[in-house]
Amino acid sequence: MAKIRLDVDYHPFKIVIKAVLLLWIAGETNSDSQPNFYEKYGFDRPSYPSWYKESPFMYNIEPKGNTEDQIFFPYDNVKSQIRNLGDPHICKNKTYCEDTPYYPSELVKNRLENNKNLMEFAVNDFIPQVLDLSDRIDARDEIPMCVSIEKVIYPKTAQTVNGEWLFIAQMGQNFAQGVRIETCLTNSAPCQFVQHITGYVSSCEQKYIYRQLLAVDKQNLTTELFRFPSSCCCTVKFVSS
Repeated sequence: MAKIRLDVDYHPFKIVIKAVLLLWIAGETNSDSQPNFYEKYGFDRPSYPSWYKESPFMYNIEPKGNTEDQIFFPYDNVKSQIRNLGDPHICKNKTYCEDTPYYPSELVKNRLENNKNLMEFAVNDFIPQVLDLSDRIDARDEIPMCVSIEKVIYPKTAQTVNGEWLFIAQMGQNFAQGVRIETCLTNSAPCQFVQHITGYVSSCEQKYIYRQLLAVDKQNLTTELFRFPSSCCCTVKFVSS
């Protein structure tokens, strides 16, 4: 009977070499070394926005500390997870913003739904309407020295008394914090009917008030004092006789 010879090389040295290569490949694709894989082999990384940072769930990185009652977002650098929001570009030259990117809607909703006592902080200012006819007639004779705009806003971020920017709790009709504000139409402009008085200089100046609102402080909701424009006043300064 003819013997069949299998042409298989079982040389122990070659088996060891193959095993080492397999272990090396597995180690290179391991999640712990993946962040440096692109740099090592010169591959192009995906493009991310400048504010992007890897989240705790990328590359199997374990979040630090007790995460039992924490909420994580798709972006680890979403400003909702830090206390100081910084001065958002869209809020430039203002102390508040009615809209802001990366607003932590889910965190706010979760905290409000799990603590009904927080609903007591809901507030909704209003602008009184002139209903009396005599008031309307008298108002025609009044001309403001400074032109201003009055309205009710529902800010989603604002500047605190300490100069920090925090998210403010808002949840549509279920929970709202409306604040009445009044802003100068032309801040620092001369007051009407006063600019021609000899020896005096006038200007319309924006005044501010602090309001206590419910805000996001890291993973929780707390009350903070926020700075809002409240009125536009005419100031007169004596410069010469």
